[in-house]
Amino acid sequence: MELATQRLRENKKVSLCNRPKILKFMDYLESCGVSLPRRIRYLIELTRLASMLRMDFEQATKTDIEKVILEHGRLDVTDKDPNDPEYPLEVKWIKTTVKNRRNLLPDELLAEDDIAALVRAAERP
Repeated sequence: MELATQRLRENKKVSLCNRPKILKFMDYLESCGVSLPRRIRYLIELTRLASMLRMDFEQATKTDIEKVILEHGRLDVTDKDPNDPEYPLEVKWIKTTVKNRRNLLPDELLAEDDIAALVRAAERP
């Protein structure tokens, strides 16, 4: 986290107004319990976005941000919901969920007496 924070502070392309806002957002994420790797990822991506945008976040419009992201090839513009993939008809019928049949409950496991009886039965045909 320190390295990413240092890179943000040293990056001349990030405006002086955006730097404290990004750091304040990192503090907010930490207070919300967001994991360290995710916070580092957000810090890196926000630093990259701010350096590509070259304007204050408050002045940037949604169109400005989309334009910057599209120019740098970081946005896949589709109308699809990424959580609802549309598969081709050839494979759409395949079920991808597997039932959990292999887990045994503790009362379904063999007890020591059962194991001993199996061993005795195997020794005497």
